Amino acid sequence: MTEILELGIDIIHWLEAFRSPLLNQFFFVVTDIGSTAGYLAMLPILWWAFSWKLGARLFVALVLSVYINTLIKDLVALPRPFVYADIANLRAPGELSFPSGHAQQAAVFFGLLALHFKKHWFTTVAALTVFLIGFSRVYLGAHFPSDVLAGWTLGAAMAWGYARWSETLAEKAAGLSLNAQVLLTLCVPIALALLHPSRNTALAMGGLAGALGGLVFAYHQGLYQEGVQARNRRAWLVVGLLGLPVIYFALRQLSPGQDSVYYYLYLWLRFAAIGLWVSFLVPRIVAVIRDRRQAPA
Repeated sequence: MTEILELGIDIIHWLEAFRSPLLNQFFFVVTDIGSTAGYLAMLPILWWAFSWKLGARLFVALVLSVYINTLIKDLVALPRPFVYADIANLRAPGELSFPSGHAQQAAVFFGLLALHFKKHWFTTVAALTVFLIGFSRVYLGAHFPSDVLAGWTLGAAMAWGYARWSETLAEKAAGLSLNAQVLLTLCVPIALALLHPSRNTALAMGGLAGALGGLVFAYHQGLYQEGVQARNRRAWLVVGLLGLPVIYFALRQLSPGQDSVYYYLYLWLRFAAIGLWVSFLVPRIVAVIRDRRQAPA
């Protein structure tokens, strides 16, 4: 293990010689695409403007990937490369190193997108994006190359398994009663968050509970039809994009601080609200506006 880490440090030192302001900025952008903020931008747009079914599947896969990545990180407890050597890291993340969450989440997200579209050109673009996101973590000094390789491997395995079994599990869940579905969407995220409480598990499981709970209510209210009209998707996108930044930044101002005993609960509730906005509140608001416009004077 020591030899692998030392080799990784040598590779990072070698990459440092190629750093420049322009290249640094490029990889800042690339790494931000694979960050929480990046997915918070991409997933809702995909959900509202393209396909709510695909958006929901990707959302569930991504938050489960975050949860598993956090479990492994805390179990292995490998510090970042700049702890081992004099590395001028351009980003200073506070989490542990192995495996790379950016690499793993990118492999899951873009891997599932490639499996969905099944287009050669899109698969090429997706693979290049996954590579660049993972490579950016080594270039910026945030990860050992072995962290990224492990993240890619685990993410690819998760994407394959999720693509194979998620539809079957979703069909079984759809056959449950409304009360059972609500309990399932609340109890499982709560249990997982309590099983391993941390910053990342709290926000991931809160988002999962809000998105799936809202999806259950929205579907039973008829807000999600098999073929959502294009004008409704456009309305979802406009309303959603207007409200999402407000909710995200407004709720951030309510943070009790990381030292508070309520910090994890706050994160859970904050991202549950974001998930609820994406899955339920946006289509509900659009439906109310549409009904009022169609009502006779």
